[in-house]
Amino acid sequence: MHMKCDVIQDLIPVYYDGIASEATCQEMRLHLRNCPECRNYYKQYTHSMQLESKEKQHESEPETGALFASLSRRMRRRRIVTMTSQTVITAAMITTAIIFIWKTIASNNRNR
Repeated sequence: MHMKCDVIQDLIPVYYDGIASEATCQEMRLHLRNCPECRNYYKQYTHSMQLESKEKQHESEPETGALFASLSRRMRRRRIVTMTSQTVITAAMITTAIIFIWKTIASNNRNR
């Protein structure tokens, strides 16, 4: 069974994506080997798909940058919250220690 060029060219995306049946793939390979016009069409198609893939990759880079910026902001906020919490806990411990020392001194002065 030999397919016409327009049928082959219609099937090129299916063949390129690897979802064509084995029989279709065999016919495609045979036709592309023997038909310079379809072979050229296939090369142009694969080249355009590779360019499209590269464009999508470049388009996703700003998303990656935005994700990184968002992550950086969240980490900065978490660091600020952690440092603030540590400062409050340290201040509370120092205040507790001062009150304890002050009460101990006051208690010792009363006992004299």
